[in-house]
Amino acid sequence: MEKSLAVKVITYLFYALFIFSIVFAVIFATDALGKGDLLIKWSYVLSFVSIGGTLIFMIKDMFRSKKTMIMSGAIIVFGGLLIGVSLGMSTDAPIVNAVGEVIANGKTAKISDATLYLLYILLGLSFVSLLYTEISKVFK
Repeated sequence: MEKSLAVKVITYLFYALFIFSIVFAVIFATDALGKGDLLIKWSYVLSFVSIGGTLIFMIKDMFRSKKTMIMSGAIIVFGGLLIGVSLGMSTDAPIVNAVGEVIANGKTAKISDATLYLLYILLGLSFVSLLYTEISKVFK
């Protein structure tokens, strides 16, 4: 089966992003540029590309059937709800190290707190779903 042009382009795009990630990781590890912010900004770019690609393909496939539309809409609403809850739980208190220097300002602290809360929520949900699937197999 021949791959479409869009699949080929996206495949090469992901290879290019992977190569850039390796290059930036080496630059960060060796501190060749003297700036650690480069890797953080690159992680933002990769995050937005992956989230955008996921949403674009989800929306594209959403209109295949009514069941797919309902499931995709539920996933988008649930994801938005999780992000809202994690942002609501986070605080914008600046992070201060033992010496008294401020490491992160309020905006960065709030985003990092929200990301950690979202990670904990998703980890807990995956653990509960794993337990559910294993326990449900016992009773079948």
